[in-house]
Amino acid sequence: MLEIEPYYVPALVIMTGLELMSNQHERARVRAQEIQKIEPDLSLGFQLAGDAQLANEDCVRAAEAYGKAWDLEPSAVVAIKQSKALYRLGK
Repeated sequence: MLEIEPYYVPALVIMTGLELMSNQHERARVRAQEIQKIEPDLSLGFQLAGDAQLANEDCVRAAEAYGKAWDLEPSAVVAIKQSKALYRLGK
């Protein structure tokens, strides 16, 4: 689908998830940023970016990404993810 429609967000989300699961964290982060550019009001792009940052042990950027996701769409999932990033920072 990405070959036909490279900005198809559902396919980008799936690809990002697969990259995270296969430990391709940097590729997942870049793809999450693509999602953010295409749909800047979609919380999921920021959540995925946070997941990639957290997997890379960049807890500061992960917490920032989760904060942006929270601002767009508060949810228990985002709160838990942000808490995990902040915990790793010792906050």
